[in-house]
Amino acid sequence: MEPSQSRSDAVTSDPGHVPLLDKLQAATLLATTPRHVERLVQDGRLSYCRVGRFIRFKLPDLMLYLEQTHVPSQLHENQHHGNEESR
Repeated sequence: MEPSQSRSDAVTSDPGHVPLLDKLQAATLLATTPRHVERLVQDGRLSYCRVGRFIRFKLPDLMLYLEQTHVPSQLHENQHHGNEESR
């Protein structure tokens, strides 16, 4: 680390670094409450990292959770099936 560079700058400037989010940031990203995030963790439905006594979340894990819980609209499903039937 260069003398003019702070420790946090050194960590975040690493291209392989995945930023960690706290419970409130994760809740904001998921458009839910911090308590709901706690329940997801307790139920084993949301991956997390333990940093000392703190729980942190990786953005890719939160995005994966959103993908896994995504429910396509009926309209999208009907259009998809309609295309198969016309073949």
